Amino acid sequence: SEEGRFDAALETAALIADEYLRTAAWRQIAVARARAGDREAAGKLLGKVLQEVASFKNVRVEALIATAEAQAQIGDVPGGLKTAAAVEILLGKAEALRNIALVQAQRGDFKGAIETTGAIADEKIKAQALRGIAVARAEKGERDSALQTAAGIRDPYLKAGALRRIAVAPAMLKDRAAALGILKQALDSAGAIQGENEKADALGGITMAFLAAGDVNGALKTVALIESAGAGKPQSEAAVTTRSEVLRAIAVAQAQSGDSPRALQTAGSIAAPYMQASALAGVAMAQAERGDRIAADATLRKAMQVSSAIQDFAA
Repeated sequence: SEEGRFDAALETAALIADEYLRTAAWRQIAVARARAGDREAAGKLLGKVLQEVASFKNVRVEALIATAEAQAQIGDVPGGLKTAAAVEILLGKAEALRNIALVQAQRGDFKGAIETTGAIADEKIKAQALRGIAVARAEKGERDSALQTAAGIRDPYLKAGALRRIAVAPAMLKDRAAALGILKQALDSAGAIQGENEKADALGGITMAFLAAGDVNGALKTVALIESAGAGKPQSEAAVTTRSEVLRAIAVAQAQSGDSPRALQTAGSIAAPYMQASALAGVAMAQAERGDRIAADATLRKAMQVSSAIQDFAA
């Protein structure tokens, strides 16, 4: 029976010696019980978790954050907010509120999510919550509300991330022109990012979003911005890796569209030999899928040549 299954789970959890892991198991069981329709039993179990957590020393904050989120997941947002308020560390309190707001957003309670976010004192964590709410709204097809929420994000890195995820939400991609317009907004936001690695990461994500929207030229223009992000200095390893990964994706997309010459040119511009070989292999697969076996064999030979020159054994 359903009840017997949960009893067995609790018996197993009781065997866990580590107090944090035991209460983590109880939280998971509580959420599962709520999903099965027994919110009362779920609430009682989380009450037991809070009693245990009260005696924690080293992991009290982490346990309270996780429990507040679990309370929101079972539908007890007021209880979750009360637990969040009990977190002594301001950063931990902000993280708990963010997690509750994200649960509310996923459930479609956007008004409640915004109210919860308003109580977050840390600006970066508040921006993370707003990003999640904006994306959830986009996934529900609420484009204007999603953009309005994203407009409230001050951190340019998180704002760029929110905008590009809004653009590629399934409901948004139905209007390709609007999606591309949102991606241009994301580019504007990425331009204000100061850190080289964060800027490269944001631009890499936007590049992939352009590909998802079917704009290969837009993707190529965006990946070119990654090269100029270092202001003339040698690129960091993270930036080189990001550029290589998105160029690989572009090359495969070009090959899938039937433009093998450009796909090979794009793959050839990848600096990292490992990613160049991977890109060539991906192009070869795309060529084979399109029925061009001769071209696929030739491309695969190029991939093998590049691979043979790699010195690092793991790569």
